[in-house]
Amino acid sequence: MLFYICGPMTGRPWFNFPAFDAARDRLLAEGHQVLSPADMDREAGFDAMTLPADHDWSVIPADFDAIAAFDRDVEAVKQCDSLYMLNGWEQSTGAQMEYHAGRWLKKAVQFEAQEPITLQAHRLVRGDRNKSYGNPRDDFRRTAAMWTALTNFEYTFRPEQVAQFMIAVKQSRLCQTPNHRDSWADTAGYAECGAWCMEP
Repeated sequence: MLFYICGPMTGRPWFNFPAFDAARDRLLAEGHQVLSPADMDREAGFDAMTLPADHDWSVIPADFDAIAAFDRDVEAVKQCDSLYMLNGWEQSTGAQMEYHAGRWLKKAVQFEAQEPITLQAHRLVRGDRNKSYGNPRDDFRRTAAMWTALTNFEYTFRPEQVAQFMIAVKQSRLCQTPNHRDSWADTAGYAECGAWCMEP
């Protein structure tokens, strides 16, 4: 079977190439053929893995031909037997377009198995976000100090309370969109950060 991998790219570190590569390798190991936008980008001369870690992942490089990539991806959807939807595809306009085009063309659709919420939260807290924002103890201590200053020092916030307030924000958002998986993951992540702040 020939799979075409769909998923979020813009806004994800290294434009999500690692996730596309992992999915490609899994499908190849199962004996399938694979069309991956990440590999097609590489063939066109663009490899996100060569970009620095501090690149703004919401900005597509100026020399990247987005129109050509769009045409190429639509053609891949037409050629494939099945779409393989990476986690987070619902937040990607491009992946949504590919999904609906594939459904219109009567393509089969397979969804990547979602990792448990707690594992996703742990990976984010101890991985990407730790690299971006630093140790939660230090990050939340700074935030608590700022909040304390905003009350004109009438109330002293503690780092773990920052986590509690952020959990409340995420839970408030879930009242409006209860199926938003990222808010559940963020809730679990802030809980882990709060517990981390309490460690001796």
